[in-house]
Amino acid sequence: MKQNPDFQISFDNEPDEEFEKDVLEALALLPENFQQQLHNLNIAIEDKQPPGMNSFVLGLYHGVPQPYKGPHYTFILPDKISLYKNNIRYISQIRQITLKQVIAEVLYHEIGHYFGLSEDELDHFRSF
Repeated sequence: MKQNPDFQISFDNEPDEEFEKDVLEALALLPENFQQQLHNLNIAIEDKQPPGMNSFVLGLYHGVPQPYKGPHYTFILPDKISLYKNNIRYISQIRQITLKQVIAEVLYHEIGHYFGLSEDELDHFRSF
């Protein structure tokens, strides 16, 4: 993956090099034209989902999807994709799927929201 200055990864606690490596590998597998369209985006690796959420969540997209951003959509805080590490690890163990595969699936799902796809459209591609 080419270095994209409009893109960053952050952690809510201590960095987890293995998890970050798997995220970067998943991003590198995206077609280059998708990679080049990831602008003003933060991927936040958080240990757990926020309290008060009424369902078990692996990831969450926070922002305005690309199709709804016009030419005047500037000077805005980055969109954010939250990956909930403990939940992702749990699903990996319970379903006996590699952590790398679950990270990729969740990340691609949230990137789909970034590009404006709905839950119904994304459910079509779910593999686990």
